[in-house]
Amino acid sequence: MRKCLILFLLGALLLFCHKSFAGFLLLQYEYQKAMRQVELLTKANVFIDKDSINTKMIPDLCVLTDWGSLEIPHQLLLLEEKDRYDYWSSYQKLFTEYLPLAAYQTNADSLVQKTFNATLLSKGILLNTSRTIQQILQTTEDMNLLDTYKDYQRNMKEYNSLSERNDTLSIFEKIKKKSLNNSIIEQKSKLLSNKYLASLSNIMQITWLQLKSCLEDKDIAIEFINFNVPQKGNIYAALILKKEKESPVMVPLFFDKDMPKISHYPFVDEKWAYKNIWKPLMPYIRGVQNIYFSPVGIMNKFPVEYLPDEQGVTINKIYNMYRLSCTRELLTSREFDATEKINCSAWGGLRYDTARVDISINNDEFRQALIGAKYLPATKKEIMSIENEFKCYGSGCEIVTGNDGTEQNFYRLSGKDFAVIHIATHGYYKSKVNDSIRYDEDEALTRSGLLLSGANNTLIHGIPCEKNNDGILTALEVSGLDLSHVDLVTLSACQTGQGDETSEGILGLQRGFKKAGVQSVLVSLCPVKDEATAIFMTSFYKYYLEFKNKQEALRLAQQSLQAWNKGFYNDFKYWSPFVLIDGLNFSRPSFFNKTILDKVVARPRKHYKINPFFLISKKNNNQKELAKINVDKLFKAAQEAKKILQKLIDLNTGVKNIKSDTLTEDETNEALIKLWNDRVSKQENK
Repeated sequence: MRKCLILFLLGALLLFCHKSFAGFLLLQYEYQKAMRQVELLTKANVFIDKDSINTKMIPDLCVLTDWGSLEIPHQLLLLEEKDRYDYWSSYQKLFTEYLPLAAYQTNADSLVQKTFNATLLSKGILLNTSRTIQQILQTTEDMNLLDTYKDYQRNMKEYNSLSERNDTLSIFEKIKKKSLNNSIIEQKSKLLSNKYLASLSNIMQITWLQLKSCLEDKDIAIEFINFNVPQKGNIYAALILKKEKESPVMVPLFFDKDMPKISHYPFVDEKWAYKNIWKPLMPYIRGVQNIYFSPVGIMNKFPVEYLPDEQGVTINKIYNMYRLSCTRELLTSREFDATEKINCSAWGGLRYDTARVDISINNDEFRQALIGAKYLPATKKEIMSIENEFKCYGSGCEIVTGNDGTEQNFYRLSGKDFAVIHIATHGYYKSKVNDSIRYDEDEALTRSGLLLSGANNTLIHGIPCEKNNDGILTALEVSGLDLSHVDLVTLSACQTGQGDETSEGILGLQRGFKKAGVQSVLVSLCPVKDEATAIFMTSFYKYYLEFKNKQEALRLAQQSLQAWNKGFYNDFKYWSPFVLIDGLNFSRPSFFNKTILDKVVARPRKHYKINPFFLISKKNNNQKELAKINVDKLFKAAQEAKKILQKLIDLNTGVKNIKSDTLTEDETNEALIKLWNDRVSKQENK
């Protein structure tokens, strides 16, 4: 009765004083109510679609934190890559869709920060897990432990292969399977006893604050992201981080539907791209020297770093542009020793037709993709010129040409100390035929590759030179090698930068070489001309050896090609296809320096708050009944909050210091979260 009376009096007061302080307070209350919904949904991390949850893995492998991240369990290293993908796919939307949408709709600093953390985690989480484990094991300087990990991976693949045809195994295969199982158990125990691997969660979860700490005054780090906005479509945005800023900033850029469609390279209108990508970022970029950016989606298909401004000046001539697979590379890239001599293995002038033997294989897919590869005479000249450049600087260069450029010979590079691998040949990428087929990383990596000696015997005749040596080096085959000592791989071939687009990045040749442990990869985004490429590559290595700086060498080589023969190759299509991925040249200690790692490992483990909806469902012994919060609710709540906030501003009653940012983080909001947690605790105790 008393509540009704109070509401009646309050309503009467509003009728007489529309712009009164009471009116202001009521609107403020409504605003808080809307924002509490947004914040509660975000902080509780209930943006989970119950249909996409792998419920069996949740209890053992992860807990959702209250800041929009995942606690990476050290058991993750013991999963096969397919199982790692299953684990990640259960939470992918939280990081790549829902959290960015919340930040976009509210523009709250706390949500932008969480989105940046989520992006650092989600970009290449599967790749980075494998790389991180190898980097950790190498840091320990315990090569036996690293060998144990590699043996474990090999044994698991063989064991799973035998398990798939368990009913048809011979007696000897059954004995082998049992022996493999015993080895796997022993290897698991040894790996899990390592203190660094036990702290995998701390090591994997690099935050925007850690990234900010490594930036200099003239640096800027940009994570490009894309996500779906209900009723509007897919939007591209930039997450910007600068040393002097207290928090990252989100800048919306453009919607997919607004992009003009172009069928040929560079696949986008250059002027439109500059206007919609770099121009909105200019207020943040002015005054910086180094731009470290990680592209996403369509940005991986064209040279974002070479776009011309309104005066026709390309952005890479104004700033030092660093294309990264993820800005976390600023912390995790390998230490660079500018004093050591650089040796190279250069492949070119390969003979694709060699003597054949009667071993048939079924390779119709590739036969359809490429019918006979032509000899590339310019590639031999290219590697001979590169060899001369290395000799001039007192470095060694191994030449592989003719019939010697076989798969078997390439496999011999595994574990060798070559700093540079240069491959001049044909490259290919074949897009996925059926998008409805379940995503499989291994399958994706088989659709990108390089042609080596003897490839035509397979492509035309279906008969390889030798068993397991078909002349087609796939990205999957590369990923199984140990190229952890290689600083740079140059893929001087057509479309070596193409691959399947995922939230994790591009799955193609670059992915294969990065999984193998390579630091930097120079790839092409479109078909390239033989002669122009040879001129470009010769100049690139000249400057690379002189300055020991990959990014600077790339810039100077492009200028040399543009100026060659009075500008014969000055056209954008000749000099822009090649982009350098993760081409960093830092002398400072990497995150995987043993001293730094020891500090990270010693850091106390955080006690993360588990998703309350998960706890409730666990109590009820029904994990499948996880709450499904539709993203439309978030969208509607955010819109409501913005409308009310605008009314608050319009009223202008003289109450000062009322801002959106403060309202989303006030005591009322925190009190609501506390009440919610109390409610969860009561339900657990029942």
